[in-house]
Amino acid sequence: MLDYTNLPTTFNHLTPREMALDVCGRIQARHNVDLAAIMSSPSLSYKEKRRMMIEALLSAKFEAEYQSGNEFFANETDSDASELAQVKNLLADDSDIEPNISFPKKNAAVVRNYTGSELKTYVYNLTKRFENMQVASTPGQLALEILGGGLLTVGVPMAVETVKAYKAMGAAAKLLPALKTGITKLGMKTAVAAVVVVLVALLLYLFLENPKKILAFVVNETDHDFIVKNWKKDGGDLHMEHGHMADFMEDNQFGDLSAPKVQIQRMVDFGDEDPESFVFAGVYFANKNFGMLGAEGIMRFTSLDGSLCFAHMFAVPYFKDNGTNIGIQKTTTADLAKLFRTMYDARVTRKDFVDGGYRLTSTVNDPRGGVVAAIASITKV
Repeated sequence: MLDYTNLPTTFNHLTPREMALDVCGRIQARHNVDLAAIMSSPSLSYKEKRRMMIEALLSAKFEAEYQSGNEFFANETDSDASELAQVKNLLADDSDIEPNISFPKKNAAVVRNYTGSELKTYVYNLTKRFENMQVASTPGQLALEILGGGLLTVGVPMAVETVKAYKAMGAAAKLLPALKTGITKLGMKTAVAAVVVVLVALLLYLFLENPKKILAFVVNETDHDFIVKNWKKDGGDLHMEHGHMADFMEDNQFGDLSAPKVQIQRMVDFGDEDPESFVFAGVYFANKNFGMLGAEGIMRFTSLDGSLCFAHMFAVPYFKDNGTNIGIQKTTTADLAKLFRTMYDARVTRKDFVDGGYRLTSTVNDPRGGVVAAIASITKV
């Protein structure tokens, strides 16, 4: 598994755009898909670019694997029809949705403490790992790439199947064979589609030349599922002071894939300090609009039972320092614009404190610059 305390820095000399082009070059050589041309098109909206990139890469991948005789990508079968329906469902929403990713608990603890250049290195390495994942042709190869990237699963449905397999294996259970079985049960098309959705978001974040943007991970190390109420609507619990939310987190609720979706799934804890326990993270990408204003906003997470609420604020302004803030909300207000201003005025590069039995952290990689990465977390202590 990737050593998160000593990440490789092979790509750190590259600018974000150069990093994206580096990945796109290898994808074009392998699949003959020019993702850079799509990203560069001035006539396409962000949403159109995202959809075209996902569809082009998946079509090329599925066709190449089918032509090679790969049984995991065979078509015209009952299994294939079911998988394609799942893939279509993953891409059907009008909004730009990112599946949850998950980490072993020990890796989440390391990621939570990243600061400065470590955050940039983490995003670069994660992009490279997702590139490697979409190349995988079998469940075993994909499982190795996911675990090698310091992750555990991509998307809650993959996690559900992995946990089922892990529990069925009994005392001898290990994550690699459980994940391999989980991917097999889920289906390679569905698994690869989830990987490609995240990869495309990472590439667009790195490539687009808007000077004020932020990609962030919100890690949930609690036993609560969190939602951001009515986040797609004006007056909901996602408020953009400036800019717009290009991609936002949403996934199935663990154990009940037919239930309404959540923003961040609760941790899966096998008890007794089991090292195979893992936590989930939601991903968002906020971008600036036209003009001299950056990407700034706030989101309020509420547990499904209503017992816990916290707010996370991010700011990449033009003429002031970048910053973030996070805090438990003991009373809620309908005026998120006012809450944003209060948290904005107290923003910092890193906040780390304990309140009410929870450790809350939120970090941006640098108070300067416009290509910003952030990691926020809530952890039960």
